[in-house]
Amino acid sequence: MRTLLYGGRVWDGKSGFLNDCPVLWEDGTFLAVGEEARDLAFDNYVSAEGMTVLPGLVDVHTHGRIGYEFVSADAFGLAAMREDYARHGVTSVFASLPSARLEEWLEAIKRIEECGFDGIHFEGRYLHPEKRGAHAPE
Repeated sequence: MRTLLYGGRVWDGKSGFLNDCPVLWEDGTFLAVGEEARDLAFDNYVSAEGMTVLPGLVDVHTHGRIGYEFVSADAFGLAAMREDYARHGVTSVFASLPSARLEEWLEAIKRIEECGFDGIHFEGRYLHPEKRGAHAPE
């Protein structure tokens, strides 16, 4: 279904914000932004008056949120985190795993992949022993 978002202030990525800028999308793909979007057929429309429209944000280093950590969260916690990230405009998330035992990492990787996160950022395991900071050497 094609949806036209209208009335919002849209970040165009080049010159800045465009006021009352229409955006047309279908099945998660943007088809047109600006006046061209008004000229194309659409099935539904949504008002964004008084709102700012931005591309989804990407978080490449996050250990968790809303009381959950990626290394220990179960399926419920991972789903709750995904929903909370999206609610706050973060559409792509790379789960960060701190240094841990291999077994913990393998279980966390399995759960994170099953929940559909975009990738995993590993830290700690391969740090130089003399430059490991707060990471335990073992």
